Amino acid sequence: MNTLMRKNLLTHILKRPGAAQLPDSPGEAVSRFKTDVDQIPLFVILVNDILVGVGIIIYSIYLMTQISVSVTIMALIPLIIVGVVANIATKRIEHYRTASRQAAGKVSGFIGEFFGAVQAVKVATAEKISSNIFTKSMMSVVS
Repeated sequence: MNTLMRKNLLTHILKRPGAAQLPDSPGEAVSRFKTDVDQIPLFVILVNDILVGVGIIIYSIYLMTQISVSVTIMALIPLIIVGVVANIATKRIEHYRTASRQAAGKVSGFIGEFFGAVQAVKVATAEKISSNIFTKSMMSVVS
């Protein structure tokens, strides 16, 4: 299923007018193809879990109020506090998630450029020259 979604995503990108490039770096595009596609099936499962959980919670609160309203309120106060704190933390977590995605994109982009440069050096048969330049630059750093 993930492969089909990746194929459809790539097909959609290539059908853009003039096959315009994505607004992000190539590394971030690779990262999105890898991680975002994996998240879609998990989202569907999460929605199902949330709906079932909400139903169970509503029924549980109904049963608790039938037994004792005051005890139900005292039991729900800590739950409400935790919910508010989690909601506040969600903004920070989303910020870290965005930063993580950008960092992963930069790393993927760097690796792609690095291997592209290696291939360019091999095509130009400039391995020896590149090696000498690298050795000289390393020697200047060491000394």
